[in-house]
Amino acid sequence: MLPENKNAILYGAGGSIGGAVAREFAREGVKVFLAGRTHEKLEVIARDIEAAGGSVEVAVLDALEEQAVDKHALVLQCHYALPGLSSFGFRHLATQLDHLRNRLTPR
Repeated sequence: MLPENKNAILYGAGGSIGGAVAREFAREGVKVFLAGRTHEKLEVIARDIEAAGGSVEVAVLDALEEQAVDKHALVLQCHYALPGLSSFGFRHLATQLDHLRNRLTPR
């Protein structure tokens, strides 16, 4: 059980794992900020969360672009003045995938 009045940014939220995490957080009373590359996928998850009574916001960005992620988190912190904001996401996984992609790309 997560405490109420919490907020979470989920990067890479358009996939099945990110969507499941977002839905569960929302069920526990967490305001969820979904971020990912595909607006349509994010909107499906957002509609599910809203239909269940949850609070959600959507932003389109690529979690592999570190500057975009940092800017997005900063904008949310400044705009919403959110207490308890955690930049939770699949950022570590995205970083690992980026390193793997760089190693596999011919030079």
